[in-house]
Amino acid sequence: MDYGVIRGYSNGGTYTFKGVPYAQPPIDHLRWKKPLPLDPGNRFVSAKSYRDQCTQPAFNPILNIYSPVVLDLLGARGSEDCLNLNIWVPARYKGEKLPVAFFIHGGGHFLGSNQDRLIDGKKFAKKNNVIFVSINYRLGPLGFMAFKDLIPPNLGLYDILLALKWVNENIESFGGDDSRITIMGESAGGANVLALMASPLARGLFSAAIVQSGHDIYLPLEMAHKVSEVVIENLNCDKYRDDFECLNQREASDIVEAISTNKLGHEVILGPVVDGEFLLQSITETFRLGRQNKVPVIVGTNADEMTTVMTTFYRDKIDNEDLYEKLLKDQFGDENLQAINEAYPPNQYSDLKEGMQDILGDFLFHGVARSLLAALANTQDEPVYRYVFSFKSNRPLLKHLVQGMPWSLFKFLKPTVRHASIWFY
Repeated sequence: MDYGVIRGYSNGGTYTFKGVPYAQPPIDHLRWKKPLPLDPGNRFVSAKSYRDQCTQPAFNPILNIYSPVVLDLLGARGSEDCLNLNIWVPARYKGEKLPVAFFIHGGGHFLGSNQDRLIDGKKFAKKNNVIFVSINYRLGPLGFMAFKDLIPPNLGLYDILLALKWVNENIESFGGDDSRITIMGESAGGANVLALMASPLARGLFSAAIVQSGHDIYLPLEMAHKVSEVVIENLNCDKYRDDFECLNQREASDIVEAISTNKLGHEVILGPVVDGEFLLQSITETFRLGRQNKVPVIVGTNADEMTTVMTTFYRDKIDNEDLYEKLLKDQFGDENLQAINEAYPPNQYSDLKEGMQDILGDFLFHGVARSLLAALANTQDEPVYRYVFSFKSNRPLLKHLVQGMPWSLFKFLKPTVRHASIWFY
C-alpha cells in the first residue's frame, strides 16, 4: 500500500529509518481501541530520528529500582502517540531480497521501547546481513487491561500484530523478503512472540520465531479486569458516576503510574490474555494440541536469569530458613515444599536468596523453555532448537549500563549470565 515517501539516512554501514509510523495514533477517542492502519496517502515522513516511546513509568536500570516511591519521584515518560518502528538495512544490500528480523522489546509489558540501547539494530543488520525492524507497542494499563465491554484486552498485542502486517506489506520497498520474516523477542517480548505463534490472527505473517528468555504467562480475562479495578481505584475514578469517562479524562502518565510496582507479580500481572479472539486458549494448551503457527523456532534462556529480576519477587535479604520456607510455601504451596527441598537442598547455598533464584529461574524460564519445546517437537515437523547462554563475562551487566563511570566502584559485583545479558554479544 502506498503511504508516501519515507526518507532515512546512511548510518555507518546501514540505511536507517527511525520512527516510521505504522498505525494511526491511539489518542483521544482511539485511546482504548484496537489500532487502526494508516490511511494511504501522499505523505512525507522524515525518518532520521527516534520518535516517542510509549507512555511508561520512569525506571532506573542502573539502580535496578522498581520502588513505587522512586517511580513517583521520577514521573512517567513517553507519549500515547508512539506506534512507530525503526528499520536498519545493510548498506551492502545490492538488490537481492534480504531476510527480516522483526524484534519485540521486553520490559514486563510495562517498560521498554524500540530505542533500547541494549538492542543495536545497526550492528545486528550489518553483522547478519538482514533487515532489522524494532517496534513500539502500548504498555501497562494502556496496552494490557480490559474494562467491561468498553476496553478490549490485548491492545498491546494488536499493536504488534498491526506492525507485523505493515512489515509484510511494505518491507519489500526496503529490500526485504516478506516470505522470510523471523519474529523475535526477549523477556516479555519473547512472551509476545509465543502469543503470535499461538494466535490464529498471525497465521502466515512470519516464517520463523526466536524466543529469548520468554515465558508462557497467559492470563484469564479476569486478570485484565483486575488491572482496570486497581487503576480505577488508584485514580479515584471509582468515586465517579461514570468511571469510564473519568478514565478518558485522565492523562496517560497518571494511568500508567496507577499500578504501583509492588502489586506487579502479586496482585496484578500484565501480559497476554486468553480473550477468545487473539488467544483462543492458553499458549501451552495451543502448542500441546498442535494448533500453533508451525514454523522453525528457537527457544533459549540465560543461565542466571533471576539475578536481575529477583527484585520483582523479593527485594529483602533471606537470612533464615523459616523465612525461606515461608516464601517457598507462598509461591508453590505446602504440598510441593518437600519435593523442592529435595531438588534444591537449602544447605548447598551460603545465601538462601541464591536458592530462590535457582528455583524461580527454573520455574519461570528454564523449565518453561523445556516444556514448550517438548510440546512443539511433538506436534510439528518444523525444527525446534534450544540454547542456554552461559558465558560469564568479567564485565557484569551493570558495567554496560554505567558508561562513563569508574568501573572500580562496581567490582564487588559478581559476573553472572543475567536476564537480557545475551544482547551484549
